[in-house]
Amino acid sequence: MRWPRSHQRQLEPEGRPIEEIAANLRRLCARYYGLDPRTPFVKVEAVRGAYDKVLGECCTALGRTHLLDVLMAGHELDVERERVEDLLIEAGVRLPHAV
Repeated sequence: MRWPRSHQRQLEPEGRPIEEIAANLRRLCARYYGLDPRTPFVKVEAVRGAYDKVLGECCTALGRTHLLDVLMAGHELDVERERVEDLLIEAGVRLPHAV
């Protein structure tokens, strides 16, 4: 039995492969946690934003929920980032900082 074409399209994965997301996540994690304390605020925010975006993308790919894209920068976002990192580590994603 052949599946209808419309059904075959639904079976194709959406987004980037998880291996690519995880590699990008590890790179950005190392960069984010390796920032020099004297790094200008603008650069810190750019790296943080990129890291949070890929954390969220990884959560979505693994079917996990997150609030990284709705919280404003500050303590609550930092706590959510740590929660998501722990969640992804439990799911088997290796992160280089292991804090």
